[in-house]
Amino acid sequence: MIENKTTIWKYELQIMDEQEIELPKARQILHIGEQNGKLMVWVLVNLIVSSDFISSESGDASTTRPKDGTEKVKFYIVGTGHRHSNDFFSKLTFYTTVPMSNGLVWHVFGDE
Repeated sequence: MIENKTTIWKYELQIMDEQEIELPKARQILHIGEQNGKLMVWVLVNLIVSSDFISSESGDASTTRPKDGTEKVKFYIVGTGHRHSNDFFSKLTFYTTVPMSNGLVWHVFGDE
């Protein structure tokens, strides 16, 4: 049997100027914030859950995968006072500002 489900997954963002992470195509970014000193992104994900057979060991052999596959998504982490070219920010989507427990403040952008 194949079912459509929705869940929330989280991913760690590195504190670096630019990075790509693999995210499900069918997604909604819910929140970006700090958890245990790390910068994290929480994403609402549409899934396909397939349970065509039952494992004799665990009683559950369902497989879960993102509904429409995955894609690489760019994130840009900008510190307060960091300088960029005039057109840098105009090409990006602002997600949020994250004050960290260590006193640093990061501004998170993407190219979606």
